[in-house]
Amino acid sequence: MKPIIILLACLIFIFFTGFVVLSFINYKKRFNVKYNPLNMFPYELNFEASFKDNFLGNLFLFFTSLISITFYVLIVKLSSGGFIIILAVAGILSSVLLAVVPLLHLKYLKTHIAVDIFFFIGVLISIISNALICLNYYQTWLDSNNNPSFVLMIVYFVFGAIFLLILFNPKMSIWAKLEQVTNSDGTSYYKRPRFFPLAYTEWLGYVFYLLSIAITLTTYLVGIY
Repeated sequence: MKPIIILLACLIFIFFTGFVVLSFINYKKRFNVKYNPLNMFPYELNFEASFKDNFLGNLFLFFTSLISITFYVLIVKLSSGGFIIILAVAGILSSVLLAVVPLLHLKYLKTHIAVDIFFFIGVLISIISNALICLNYYQTWLDSNNNPSFVLMIVYFVFGAIFLLILFNPKMSIWAKLEQVTNSDGTSYYKRPRFFPLAYTEWLGYVFYLLSIAITLTTYLVGIY
């Protein structure tokens, strides 16, 4: 089982990297503009395009989601513990929505925001569940020597707190606010700021999703599951 879980985790990182690289390259070819994740949304990788226009990038994203679901299904088979079940459910939820976010246009604003919220919640619960699993393991085997579970618990809680702070960034309440630019002739127009809160938060959600995979794999490899 261990080689399979390690392989799946590695494939998740490989396929997600492939999605990003191929999609960024495709975006540059289509629009002759470099994609900027700091103020561009993931869905814009498929902007004004069908699935086939970014076929390889979307295919890699699909496989990332599918492999991630398989990863969490195998994880939950390792134990019947409550926190591991919660971890698996949250992980599967975030893995499904991982592939939805880049395909869901922002014109469906309420649906897009709802998908974001559930994706972020799934990622956060995945991280916190691992922390609680470590806490439970530490309390059970308190007298064991060189027990890494306490250290891992602290690290995971810190990551969870950081992600929570990112999600509650005050700028998120005005995420759609544009910057006014005035021309020399007195005319003005609006453009996106260099840092667009919801856009880069979605990308940070992906970063913490991959981190949750790494955390889950680490917890498994040290023998806590």
